[in-house]
Amino acid sequence: GMEDTRYDTTNKYYFIYNNDTSYISTYGLLYIWKAAVNGYSSEEDQKPSEIQGVCPAGWHLPSDSEWKELEIYLGMSVQEANERSWRGSIEGGMLKEAGTSHWAHPNMGATNESGFFALPGGNRSMIGNYEYLGEKGSFWTSTNHIAYNQTHNPAYRLLEHDEARIWRYQGFHDYITYARSVRCVRDE
Repeated sequence: GMEDTRYDTTNKYYFIYNNDTSYISTYGLLYIWKAAVNGYSSEEDQKPSEIQGVCPAGWHLPSDSEWKELEIYLGMSVQEANERSWRGSIEGGMLKEAGTSHWAHPNMGATNESGFFALPGGNRSMIGNYEYLGEKGSFWTSTNHIAYNQTHNPAYRLLEHDEARIWRYQGFHDYITYARSVRCVRDE
């Protein structure tokens, strides 16, 4: 059914955290990956991605490489940027809105010196649980890595309230139906 999106990778579902519309103005919507890219995806990992996805006209959903470019600009080494899991040292903090009006304590390392103002919009799990509002913000990329088993493994980024680094991962097949936030990049 509509609640369990685990095996439905074709419909472009998006959700409002806890179905509470008061969250939209601050945190936006949560999109499963197919919705974030609006049905289009790239295995080439282009820079820029050229995939508008759910972004407004004149903007695009950034690729994995575009995120890496930002991370390297903020001080991460190229080698680290290419790794998975937690990478860097303070780059995540440079992306997060400072203080604890939206982020849970301690909002580790948050300076927002990048001007990115990342917010912890939480996520919706593939079985329909809303979780981590105030604690985690995760952002889809347009990049779709095809794994050995030919499943879609889209890359995303994760920031947490108790972590100053940035998590990079290509989710396994099921994770494609997690609903996450997006950040759009203005076209050149």
